[in-house]
Amino acid sequence: MDRFENETWRPESFQLVSLTGQRDGTDVTFAIELQGEGNRRLLVEGIIIIDPRARLVKGNWVEVGGNGPHSGILSSATIDFLGGQGGRPSVGGQLTLSDTNGPHYRLNLPTREMTAPLEDSERP
Repeated sequence: MDRFENETWRPESFQLVSLTGQRDGTDVTFAIELQGEGNRRLLVEGIIIIDPRARLVKGNWVEVGGNGPHSGILSSATIDFLGGQGGRPSVGGQLTLSDTNGPHYRLNLPTREMTAPLEDSERP
């Protein structure tokens, strides 16, 4: 994970907590949760369409904790999608998290298998 600061990308410390999602035909929804220092959390959600190549069509993010909430939209330089036919789908790529001032974070996510999202009845 990198943060855009003073016209350059600088490393930012976040750890992947979860990557959930599911495929429904040509639509893939995913959610990423990252934990930063202290109580900082970053939540990223997106929709990928496969037609036949994968492309990110929609996404947003929110950061809580730290210096107050930040949020914005998600875009991708590259998006990787594998599977979802006979097993769990996998997603990865380079995602840019932008706010009203431009790029804020860049997430380089290695392709990894998504776990099934929690059902509403399973949520705390």
